[in-house]
Amino acid sequence: TMRMTNVDTVQTFMQSGLASTLSGQTDVSMDIANFTDGLLIQPNSDGSSPSTGTLSSATGNTGIGKSTFAALTSADYNTAFGYNTLTATTTGHSNVAIGNSALLSNTTGDENVAIGSLAADALTEGNGNVAIGLRALTADTKGSRNVAIGHAALNGQNFTSATNSFNIAIGYSAGAAITTAVQNVIIGGEAGDAITTGDANTAVGHLSLGTNTTGTRNTAVGTSALFTADGSDRNVAVGYEALKVHTTGNRNVAVGDGAGVAVQAAANNTLIGNSAGYSITTGDRNIVLGQGHTTASPTDDNQMNIGGWIIGVDGQITMPNQPAFMRHENGGDQTISSVDPTTVTFNAERFDNNSDMTTNTFTAPVTGKYIFTVGMTLEDFSDAYIVVHLDTSNFNHNFHNLSSGNLSETYKAITASIIVDMDVNDTAIVTVNSANDNSYKLRSGRYFSGALLC
Repeated sequence: TMRMTNVDTVQTFMQSGLASTLSGQTDVSMDIANFTDGLLIQPNSDGSSPSTGTLSSATGNTGIGKSTFAALTSADYNTAFGYNTLTATTTGHSNVAIGNSALLSNTTGDENVAIGSLAADALTEGNGNVAIGLRALTADTKGSRNVAIGHAALNGQNFTSATNSFNIAIGYSAGAAITTAVQNVIIGGEAGDAITTGDANTAVGHLSLGTNTTGTRNTAVGTSALFTADGSDRNVAVGYEALKVHTTGNRNVAVGDGAGVAVQAAANNTLIGNSAGYSITTGDRNIVLGQGHTTASPTDDNQMNIGGWIIGVDGQITMPNQPAFMRHENGGDQTISSVDPTTVTFNAERFDNNSDMTTNTFTAPVTGKYIFTVGMTLEDFSDAYIVVHLDTSNFNHNFHNLSSGNLSETYKAITASIIVDMDVNDTAIVTVNSANDNSYKLRSGRYFSGALLC
């Protein structure tokens, strides 16, 4: 037969019946003298009242577990659930311990949180620690202000004198080997798990900074970033396997997936971009900017490659794609048979860095100041003047006037140069014209060159 119980009856039982039932148990202490607003249940008391220290104004403590609060005297606002939790605490306040032996040894430490079997179980006087996970922060006795989250995170750390160590380790075995290092931030499974005494490192990502023991001030963000570095300082590796095999050498910066992936014993390199500097092994003071670019030599020092556009070695700079060309004529003389402007031909290319020059016409790839040089020899000219021009899209520049004073010469060699302002896609050609002479020659060997200045 089912019996109906109204809500008021249940509420009365919860408020008074259950409370009286708990307080009536021999292994329960609840809101007793000098244990104000507290609850303690010790299953191991075997019919006797729970054991504590000599209570003196302890307030707001809640504990359930074998030997929990066994030494408590005047501690306040502690919460402990689990076998042997907070067993040694005397005056420490505002601690939370959940799990087998969590904060087992804490005596006077305050404001610690330990969740997990053996979490922070050796801590005696440390303050403000967070340990979550099996054996998290398990060895430390007096370190303070640490965060260890994950199986065995910071489980080797141990300060035997009061120290604000400020280590943060999140992940399986993160920072597991740290003994007395301080101010490290380690996030990721097995990240920074070899660090012992190296200070102020940041490792984010699985296996990042995974071999370093004593190196300091390194930053590794990304899976296996700075994985084999050991004892080197002040390196920055951001990206998957950035500086992965780096061993020794300081102040390298590699940003990008696989940036500096082959760098070993090297120092002071700056490599930015996916796979930037991918071939460098031991060279120092190299700079590479741009995806997939690297230096000419894997071992030389003082090299530079910026996007493949600016190349440098030991401070000497080249720009392989900087507009620059030279063409010349090796096919024979060009006969001019008109007084009108005639385009001068140059049939052979010596170089054309950016492929801006067709047979006779240069096209500006960008707006800027360009320098042009022309050299040619005239033959069989008559008594009228001949003018050599550089014709651009926005202006016709006179290079040279051949006046009647030159008529006594059989040949006339002309060289000239000029700096002009060109807009993007403006063109430049070399032309000649005469007032009356419609029969003269331009000798083979003439040339036309140019380059972008700025």
